[in-house]
Amino acid sequence: MARILVVDDDQIVLRSVERVLSRAGHDVSAQSRGEDSLDCANSQPFDVAIVDYKLPQMDGLEVLQRLRDIQPRCVRMLMTGELVLPLVVTAVNVGKVSRVIEKPFDANTLVETVNEALANYRRLTAMLQNQRGVGSAQERRQISEVIKGSGLRLAIQPIIRTSSNTLFGYEVLLRSSHPILDGPGPVLAAAERHGMLRELGSVVVARAAEWLMRLPDSAHIFMNLHPQELVDSAALSTRMEVLQLWSDRVVLEITERAEYSSNFSWQTALERVKEMGFQIAIDDLGSGYAALNMLAELQPHFMKVDMSIVRNVNADNHKRRLVDLLCNFASATGSEVVAEGVETEEEAQALADAGVDLMQGYLFGEPRLNLIP
Repeated sequence: MARILVVDDDQIVLRSVERVLSRAGHDVSAQSRGEDSLDCANSQPFDVAIVDYKLPQMDGLEVLQRLRDIQPRCVRMLMTGELVLPLVVTAVNVGKVSRVIEKPFDANTLVETVNEALANYRRLTAMLQNQRGVGSAQERRQISEVIKGSGLRLAIQPIIRTSSNTLFGYEVLLRSSHPILDGPGPVLAAAERHGMLRELGSVVVARAAEWLMRLPDSAHIFMNLHPQELVDSAALSTRMEVLQLWSDRVVLEITERAEYSSNFSWQTALERVKEMGFQIAIDDLGSGYAALNMLAELQPHFMKVDMSIVRNVNADNHKRRLVDLLCNFASATGSEVVAEGVETEEEAQALADAGVDLMQGYLFGEPRLNLIP
């Protein structure tokens, strides 16, 4: 059960919303004026506030903005029968509103929207508590559950050979069905905080092996390598032995965003995995630090251009020239260029004209957990 504040000067709508939410098991306080609702919020806490946009004297956005100052943890929702997009976007971006409910709506939609907003808020609160170190033991149990359970999977997104428009391979992308650590970011962050990257890496390698057994023999896979995995070259090479059988089809992605210290033994680690037959890609080119030294040191087989460079490359001469330079560099050093985040035919054509070897993005397929979309 949640405590919900509903504000609408239309008594029919107000009583209807109150009745629907009360029947769903919530404790509802109904108010018809913005000033009265703020007085109410000053005297008692609310989990959710649902406020109509058109109110006398004080509109719904002003009510929600002032409510944010009174009760910052309250989930704020705006009701409106006139969905003015710029107004709504601004309200959401500045944090006045968490959700927008467009009138008219049916009872089921209202209840589902409120319940979903509450669930998302509680999940976010749990994540923030973990990040702040509150409940560290609980988070450690959670990341252990992720690693030891069956909810950690790898989605695949196709990578296409530009010249022939044929499948070259896939990037494997981390996915988690854990109720709290439900994405690659939260999973990796928790593994970092609790020193469990090695255990997580072992699971990822095992899942990659499962894909390699199912994919066509000609298909490569690209998989991310966490920078901290390069610190211990012996442990990394041992972990990668699981994929040794398919090493000529596995490309390990090293992000350009990482800062590689001379104290790290990453050169040794990469030399070992190269000796095992694995190929190396520099990921996120164009999004991080200066990459020329890194390219010279690593001598990668593939160079992945970040989607921030790919976006609208057909209409941006600066981006186009950068892609031209990368393609020329790759050609001179025996590397291949992969463009990430390709979404339109115009982008694809501009990249092909520049000499990009491989492309990846929603234009060619979304990440999926099964071979058959």
